[in-house]
Amino acid sequence: MKKRIVIASALFLMFFTALCVRVGYIALSKAYTAADSHNSYSLVIDTLEPNIYYSNYKKLTNNVSESYALLKPNTKTIAELPLLFDDYESVFDELKAGKPILKKTETASKYIKTYKVTGSENTCAQLLSRESSGLLSYLPESVGEKRISFKVDAMGKMLTGDEGEITDDNYVTSEGLLLTLDERVQSAAVKAANELETGCVLVMDVSTGSLLACVTKPDSSYINKPFRNYSAGSVFKLFVAVCALENGLNPEYECKGEIRIRNTEYACQNKKRHGV
Repeated sequence: MKKRIVIASALFLMFFTALCVRVGYIALSKAYTAADSHNSYSLVIDTLEPNIYYSNYKKLTNNVSESYALLKPNTKTIAELPLLFDDYESVFDELKAGKPILKKTETASKYIKTYKVTGSENTCAQLLSRESSGLLSYLPESVGEKRISFKVDAMGKMLTGDEGEITDDNYVTSEGLLLTLDERVQSAAVKAANELETGCVLVMDVSTGSLLACVTKPDSSYINKPFRNYSAGSVFKLFVAVCALENGLNPEYECKGEIRIRNTEYACQNKKRHGV
Protein backbone atom coordinates (compact mmCIF):
# COMPACT_ATOMS: atom_id res chain seq x y z
CA MET A 1 0.00 0.00 0.00
CA LYS A 2 2.80 2.33 0.99
CA LYS A 3 4.59 1.53 -2.27
CA ARG A 4 1.53 2.47 -4.29
CA ILE A 5 1.26 5.80 -2.50
CA VAL A 6 4.90 6.58 -3.25
CA ILE A 7 4.48 5.70 -6.94
CA ALA A 8 1.27 7.77 -7.22
CA SER A 9 2.94 10.72 -5.49
CA ALA A 10 5.93 10.50 -7.83
CA LEU A 11 3.70 10.37 -10.90
CA PHE A 12 1.69 13.33 -9.63
CA LEU A 13 4.87 15.28 -8.96
CA MET A 14 6.20 14.51 -12.44
CA PHE A 15 2.90 15.55 -14.03
CA PHE A 16 2.75 18.75 -11.98
CA THR A 17 6.38 19.60 -12.87
CA ALA A 18 5.74 19.01 -16.59
CA LEU A 19 2.61 21.16 -16.40
CA CYS A 20 4.53 24.03 -14.77
CA VAL A 21 7.28 23.81 -17.39
CA ARG A 22 4.72 23.85 -20.21
CA VAL A 23 2.83 26.83 -18.78
CA GLY A 24 6.11 28.70 -18.30
CA TYR A 25 7.20 27.94 -21.87
CA ILE A 26 3.92 29.15 -23.31
CA ALA A 27 4.01 32.31 -21.20
CA LEU A 28 7.62 33.21 -22.02
CA SER A 29 8.10 31.86 -25.54
CA LYS A 30 7.62 34.35 -28.41
CA ALA A 31 6.40 31.45 -30.53
CA TYR A 32 3.16 31.49 -28.56
CA THR A 33 2.68 35.24 -28.42
CA ALA A 34 -0.63 36.24 -30.03
CA ALA A 35 -0.18 38.78 -32.82
CA ASP A 36 -2.12 42.04 -32.61
CA SER A 37 -3.59 41.29 -36.02
CA HIS A 38 -5.40 38.27 -34.54
CA ASN A 39 -7.38 40.32 -32.02
CA SER A 40 -7.64 43.71 -33.69
CA TYR A 41 -8.73 45.30 -36.95
CA SER A 42 -6.82 48.28 -38.30
CA LEU A 43 -8.21 50.80 -40.78
CA VAL A 44 -6.10 53.45 -42.55
CA ILE A 45 -7.81 56.84 -42.26
CA ASP A 46 -5.41 58.72 -44.52
CA THR A 47 -1.90 58.71 -45.96
CA LEU A 48 -0.04 62.01 -46.17
CA GLU A 49 1.54 62.99 -49.47
CA PRO A 50 4.82 64.94 -49.33
CA ASN A 51 4.47 68.60 -48.34
CA ILE A 52 5.44 71.02 -51.12
CA TYR A 53 5.85 74.72 -50.31
CA TYR A 54 5.90 78.02 -52.16
CA SER A 55 8.99 80.17 -51.65
CA ASN A 56 7.18 81.98 -48.79
CA TYR A 57 6.72 78.63 -46.94
CA LYS A 58 2.99 78.47 -47.59
CA LYS A 59 1.76 74.99 -48.52
CA LEU A 60 1.14 74.16 -52.14
CA THR A 61 -0.03 70.65 -51.18
CA ASN A 62 -1.93 69.39 -48.12
CA ASN A 63 -3.45 72.85 -47.71
CA VAL A 64 -7.12 71.85 -47.83
CA SER A 65 -9.06 69.39 -45.70
CA GLU A 66 -11.77 66.81 -46.32
CA SER A 67 -14.08 64.94 -43.96
CA TYR A 68 -14.40 61.16 -43.84
CA ALA A 69 -17.09 59.39 -41.84
CA LEU A 70 -16.19 56.29 -39.85
CA LEU A 71 -19.07 53.88 -40.39
CA LYS A 72 -19.48 50.99 -37.94
CA PRO A 73 -21.69 47.95 -38.56
CA ASN A 74 -24.30 48.79 -35.89
CA THR A 75 -27.94 49.88 -35.82
CA LYS A 76 -27.25 53.56 -34.97
CA THR A 77 -24.91 53.97 -37.93
CA ILE A 78 -27.27 52.21 -40.34
CA ALA A 79 -30.13 54.51 -39.24
CA GLU A 80 -28.02 57.57 -40.09
CA LEU A 81 -26.86 56.40 -43.54
CA PRO A 82 -29.72 58.01 -45.54
CA LEU A 83 -28.79 61.39 -44.02
CA LEU A 84 -25.22 61.16 -45.27
CA PHE A 85 -25.30 59.34 -48.59
CA ASP A 86 -27.58 59.22 -51.60
CA ASP A 87 -26.39 55.69 -52.40
CA TYR A 88 -26.74 54.52 -48.78
CA GLU A 89 -27.87 51.06 -49.92
CA SER A 90 -24.45 50.31 -51.43
CA VAL A 91 -22.80 51.55 -48.23
CA PHE A 92 -25.08 49.26 -46.23
CA ASP A 93 -23.97 46.32 -48.38
CA GLU A 94 -20.33 47.07 -47.53
CA LEU A 95 -21.14 47.12 -43.81
CA LYS A 96 -22.61 43.62 -44.02
CA ALA A 97 -19.06 42.30 -43.88
CA GLY A 98 -19.04 43.32 -40.20
CA LYS A 99 -16.04 45.67 -40.47
CA PRO A 100 -15.92 49.49 -40.15
CA ILE A 101 -15.38 51.50 -43.34
CA LEU A 102 -14.52 55.10 -44.24
CA LYS A 103 -16.54 57.26 -46.64
CA LYS A 104 -16.06 60.86 -47.73
CA THR A 105 -18.87 63.10 -46.48
CA GLU A 106 -19.80 66.76 -46.17
CA THR A 107 -22.66 66.23 -43.71
CA ALA A 108 -22.43 65.99 -39.92
CA SER A 109 -24.10 63.16 -38.01
CA LYS A 110 -25.09 62.52 -34.40
CA TYR A 111 -23.80 58.97 -34.03
CA ILE A 112 -21.15 58.82 -36.75
CA LYS A 113 -17.69 60.19 -36.11
CA THR A 114 -15.92 62.16 -38.83
CA TYR A 115 -12.21 62.75 -39.25
CA LYS A 116 -10.43 65.61 -41.00
CA VAL A 117 -7.82 64.51 -43.53
CA THR A 118 -5.65 66.34 -46.03
CA GLY A 119 -7.28 66.83 -49.41
CA SER A 120 -5.50 66.57 -52.75
CA GLU A 121 -7.11 69.59 -54.45
CA ASN A 122 -4.86 72.50 -55.41
CA THR A 123 -4.43 75.04 -58.21
CA CYS A 124 -1.27 73.37 -59.54
CA ALA A 125 -2.54 69.86 -60.20
CA GLN A 126 -0.70 69.52 -63.50
CA LEU A 127 2.56 70.77 -62.01
CA LEU A 128 2.37 68.16 -59.25
CA SER A 129 0.52 65.20 -60.75
CA ARG A 130 2.31 61.85 -60.78
CA GLU A 131 0.36 60.85 -63.90
CA SER A 132 1.84 63.77 -65.85
CA SER A 133 5.39 63.28 -64.50
CA GLY A 134 4.93 66.26 -62.15
CA LEU A 135 6.91 67.01 -59.02
CA LEU A 136 5.21 64.33 -56.91
CA SER A 137 6.47 61.62 -59.26
CA TYR A 138 9.99 62.36 -57.97
CA LEU A 139 8.99 62.03 -54.30
CA PRO A 140 7.77 59.18 -52.05
CA GLU A 141 4.08 58.33 -52.41
CA SER A 142 3.50 59.07 -48.72
CA VAL A 143 5.45 60.46 -45.77
CA GLY A 144 2.95 59.76 -43.00
CA GLU A 145 -0.15 57.81 -42.07
CA LYS A 146 -3.12 58.01 -39.71
CA ARG A 147 -4.97 54.83 -38.77
CA ILE A 148 -7.55 53.59 -36.27
CA SER A 149 -7.54 50.16 -34.62
CA PHE A 150 -10.44 48.22 -33.07
CA LYS A 151 -10.52 45.16 -30.85
CA VAL A 152 -12.33 42.18 -32.34
CA ASP A 153 -13.54 38.85 -31.00
CA ALA A 154 -12.53 35.37 -32.14
CA MET A 155 -14.94 35.64 -35.08
CA GLY A 156 -13.37 38.93 -36.20
CA LYS A 157 -16.39 40.99 -35.12
CA MET A 158 -15.92 44.39 -33.45
CA LEU A 159 -16.35 44.52 -29.69
CA THR A 160 -19.35 46.55 -28.55
CA GLY A 161 -18.45 49.98 -27.21
CA ASP A 162 -14.93 50.06 -28.66
CA GLU A 163 -14.35 53.58 -30.02
CA GLY A 164 -11.05 52.66 -31.59
CA GLU A 165 -7.49 53.83 -30.97
CA ILE A 166 -5.97 56.49 -33.25
CA THR A 167 -2.29 56.25 -34.14
CA ASP A 168 -0.35 58.87 -36.11
CA ASP A 169 2.78 57.77 -37.91
CA ASN A 170 4.44 61.06 -38.93
CA TYR A 171 1.04 62.26 -40.17
CA VAL A 172 1.50 65.74 -38.66
CA THR A 173 4.83 66.83 -40.12
CA SER A 174 6.28 69.98 -41.66
CA GLU A 175 8.96 68.14 -43.64
CA GLY A 176 8.79 68.76 -47.36
CA LEU A 177 10.13 70.36 -50.51
CA LEU A 178 10.58 74.14 -50.77
CA LEU A 179 10.14 75.51 -54.31
CA THR A 180 11.22 78.81 -55.82
CA LEU A 181 7.66 79.42 -57.03
CA ASP A 182 6.28 82.75 -55.86
CA GLU A 183 2.67 82.37 -54.68
CA ARG A 184 1.55 85.76 -56.06
CA VAL A 185 3.30 85.33 -59.41
CA GLN A 186 1.95 81.77 -59.73
CA SER A 187 -1.58 82.99 -58.99
CA ALA A 188 -1.25 85.72 -61.63
CA ALA A 189 0.07 83.20 -64.18
CA VAL A 190 -2.84 80.84 -63.49
CA LYS A 191 -5.33 83.68 -64.09
CA ALA A 192 -3.49 84.82 -67.23
CA ALA A 193 -3.66 81.28 -68.63
CA ASN A 194 -7.33 80.87 -67.78
CA GLU A 195 -8.45 81.23 -71.40
CA LEU A 196 -5.43 79.39 -72.80
CA GLU A 197 -6.48 76.10 -74.39
CA THR A 198 -3.00 74.65 -74.76
CA GLY A 199 0.57 75.69 -73.97
CA CYS A 200 2.41 76.71 -70.84
CA VAL A 201 3.41 79.83 -68.92
CA LEU A 202 6.84 80.13 -67.30
CA VAL A 203 8.13 83.11 -65.34
CA MET A 204 11.82 83.10 -64.46
CA ASP A 205 14.10 85.27 -62.35
CA VAL A 206 16.82 85.81 -64.96
CA SER A 207 19.38 86.80 -62.32
CA THR A 208 19.19 83.41 -60.56
CA GLY A 209 17.44 81.12 -63.05
CA SER A 210 14.73 80.40 -60.46
CA LEU A 211 11.23 79.62 -61.68
CA LEU A 212 8.68 82.00 -60.16
CA ALA A 213 5.64 80.56 -61.94
CA CYS A 214 4.91 77.42 -63.89
CA VAL A 215 1.55 76.69 -65.54
CA THR A 216 0.67 74.08 -68.14
CA LYS A 217 -2.56 73.79 -70.12
CA PRO A 218 -4.87 72.02 -70.57
CA ASP A 219 -5.30 70.94 -66.96
CA SER A 220 -6.51 67.48 -67.98
CA SER A 221 -3.52 66.72 -70.21
CA TYR A 222 -0.97 64.07 -69.24
CA ILE A 223 1.74 66.09 -70.98
CA ASN A 224 3.48 68.36 -68.50
CA LYS A 225 4.92 70.81 -71.01
CA PRO A 226 7.40 72.63 -68.71
CA PHE A 227 9.07 69.28 -67.89
CA ARG A 228 9.00 67.71 -71.35
CA ASN A 229 10.57 68.43 -74.73
CA TYR A 230 8.08 70.82 -76.29
CA SER A 231 8.20 72.83 -79.49
CA ALA A 232 7.76 76.50 -78.60
CA GLY A 233 7.15 77.40 -82.27
CA SER A 234 8.35 80.26 -84.47
CA VAL A 235 7.55 82.89 -81.85
CA PHE A 236 10.67 81.78 -79.99
CA LYS A 237 12.82 82.95 -82.93
CA LEU A 238 12.34 86.48 -81.60
CA PHE A 239 14.00 85.55 -78.32
CA VAL A 240 16.88 83.85 -80.14
CA ALA A 241 17.39 86.96 -82.30
CA VAL A 242 17.31 89.30 -79.28
CA CYS A 243 19.87 87.15 -77.44
CA ALA A 244 22.15 87.22 -80.50
CA LEU A 245 21.92 91.00 -80.86
CA GLU A 246 22.46 91.62 -77.15
CA ASN A 247 25.62 89.52 -77.26
CA GLY A 248 27.22 91.44 -80.13
CA LEU A 249 26.19 89.18 -83.00
CA ASN A 250 25.01 91.49 -85.79
CA PRO A 251 24.89 89.42 -88.98
CA GLU A 252 24.02 90.76 -92.39
CA TYR A 253 22.25 88.23 -94.55
CA GLU A 254 20.67 88.34 -97.98
CA CYS A 255 17.53 86.24 -98.28
CA LYS A 256 17.14 84.70 -101.75
CA GLY A 257 13.95 82.86 -100.89
CA GLU A 258 15.67 79.59 -100.12
CA ILE A 259 18.79 78.13 -98.57
CA ARG A 260 20.46 74.74 -98.79
CA ILE A 261 22.01 73.20 -95.68
CA ARG A 262 23.89 70.03 -96.59
CA ASN A 263 21.38 67.91 -98.50
CA THR A 264 18.24 69.74 -97.38
CA GLU A 265 16.69 72.83 -98.95
CA TYR A 266 14.70 75.26 -96.78
CA ALA A 267 12.46 77.87 -98.43
CA CYS A 268 10.55 80.93 -97.29
CA GLN A 269 6.81 80.90 -97.93
CA ASN A 270 6.23 80.80 -101.70
CA LYS A 271 10.05 81.16 -102.01
CA LYS A 272 9.68 84.90 -101.48
CA ARG A 273 12.96 86.83 -101.64
CA HIS A 274 13.26 89.13 -98.62
CA GLY A 275 16.57 90.68 -99.70
CA VAL A 276 19.22 91.99 -97.28
